[in-house]
Amino acid sequence: EKHNPTPMVNQDAVGVAYQVLCAFFVVELALRGVAYGTISAFWEERYNRVEIALVVLHIVGLVISNEFLVLLPSVRLYKLMRYFPTLEALLQSAIASGKSILNLILFIMVFILCFAVTGRYIFQDTMDTRQSFSSFYVAMLTIFQLLTGDSWSSVVYNAMASRDSYYSQIFAAFFIMIWFIYSKLIISNLFVAV
Repeated sequence: EKHNPTPMVNQDAVGVAYQVLCAFFVVELALRGVAYGTISAFWEERYNRVEIALVVLHIVGLVISNEFLVLLPSVRLYKLMRYFPTLEALLQSAIASGKSILNLILFIMVFILCFAVTGRYIFQDTMDTRQSFSSFYVAMLTIFQLLTGDSWSSVVYNAMASRDSYYSQIFAAFFIMIWFIYSKLIISNLFVAV
């Protein structure tokens, strides 16, 4: 494994914290049920039904040692929206803009694909670095790297170094810079606009 494993003491402490929190939420749910007086009054509110589902899933996750089910109750953060109407309005607007963001991501993916294929055609196997266009997969990673702006200058230098003549070096730099400027100015602004 490449990452450092979590020490066993920390894993045990986290396991105990999960169990204590689960017990706390079971007690909270029971007290809330008693406060409602009747089961039907308790069951009428959608929030209580969601809370029961989260507690049951948490218990099942602890029993079968499923980390996803144990972490699923963290969606309780939605309780904050009861107390912060501005937060709820922000979440609703983010959800409403989901379709526009998906369209934008599709638009960006089409342009990434076009530039990766063009770069693969222009540079082929001439660049000897990790940031190259030697395969379609590596070309997609290189174009995405340029999109994020990470070490973009080294990609330009490597592209120019892979060419023999002066004019082909200028063309290589021009190709990389066109994508870099396009991605920075247009695509970044599109994200802000959506």
